[in-house]
Amino acid sequence: MFIINLSLFISRWRLANISSGHLYLPIILGISISFNHSVFADSSDKTFRIYDGTQYKNRPDMRKFGINKITVLYGSRFWDKGESRDDIPTTQRLKKLARKYDGKSRMIVLDIEHWKVQGHPLRPWIINDSIDKYIKTFNIFKTHTKLSKVGYFGGIFPISNYKASIASKESSEYRTWKKDNRKISELAKIVDVAFPSVYTYSDDIKQWEKSFLAKIEQLKTLYTGEIYVFLWPQYFDHSPAPEHLQLKFIPADFWYHQLEFAQKHVNGVVIWGGWDFDKWKPMEWDNNAAWWIETKAFMKDNK
Repeated sequence: MFIINLSLFISRWRLANISSGHLYLPIILGISISFNHSVFADSSDKTFRIYDGTQYKNRPDMRKFGINKITVLYGSRFWDKGESRDDIPTTQRLKKLARKYDGKSRMIVLDIEHWKVQGHPLRPWIINDSIDKYIKTFNIFKTHTKLSKVGYFGGIFPISNYKASIASKESSEYRTWKKDNRKISELAKIVDVAFPSVYTYSDDIKQWEKSFLAKIEQLKTLYTGEIYVFLWPQYFDHSPAPEHLQLKFIPADFWYHQLEFAQKHVNGVVIWGGWDFDKWKPMEWDNNAAWWIETKAFMKDNK
């Protein structure tokens, strides 16, 4: 198993709300990712890991390049078609999913994002109700997992709000975001691992770094466990990413920099991507894609 020793380095549905930071899998298709990974790291292990959460068709087994597998369970896995998603999934459904995927990978990502955890300043009970649903869902699921660590995808933890994350800390937008994040502090007490999304909305590297650090700072005020950021080698497909950048692949050097930057600040990366939004199906794997070449170079450079 490939490991990077940190001591060696100094150095879907479409989005309904941009601030939700959706993972961008077509959850209406009920797709999930599940892979076998036989070697689980000890909780005291401080090594940096990269995980494959991509959707590409005919992609290689990335384990031979040192990239681990991960299980991601999307929202539609928790409810039947036509079933109300206002309520938490049934205990039977959560128990079935937990037992099916427990132990198939070191970590399980729960991607349920539609219960709102920000906004509604005049109706705070909406936020409280959402948080209660996330906590109840997690607790039931976790009761039936013994081997895998479990956490929520990062639209809700920390709350994903790109504009706020690059705003001045003195701005009302930033202060509201900070306040909203405090409201989800109860989630920090129960999750095993955090998966914030740090997708790319701009070709300004410094702006991306600022957003990254702001999200991790917010997260660490609530939570002290492992952090694995979701990275996507394409620009975000929606505003506030400018239209001329949306869904274009990030330049090779920028992508390599993102991997290096993440290495300095978190435990690892989950690479997402590989979905064709025009054809609404997985993209064909490209072995010569710049992001893939750079990813392999990063793994080689850090053996």
